Amino acid sequence: MQNKYTLRVVALCPKDHGLDVYDCEVTSAQLIECERINEVVSKLKDQKIFQEDLTDKMARELGATVRTVGWHSNIKVEVVCP
Repeated sequence: MQNKYTLRVVALCPKDHGLDVYDCEVTSAQLIECERINEVVSKLKDQKIFQEDLTDKMARELGATVRTVGWHSNIKVEVVCP
């Protein structure tokens, strides 16, 4: 079984303290309750956090593969963990 969860994550930029918006995909062979995903995102979104760290922490907390896509300084950044 392959489960894919798609969401948009908003977090605080540690450089300019603005809001960054990431398209996010969580993939897992196991069921992950949507409420669990929201719980993990809720804890991270209020922190000043780089996209790479956000993606890594989500992947670790959820025990899943996490992919985020965002734009920074006119550069598209895609991060996949693990």
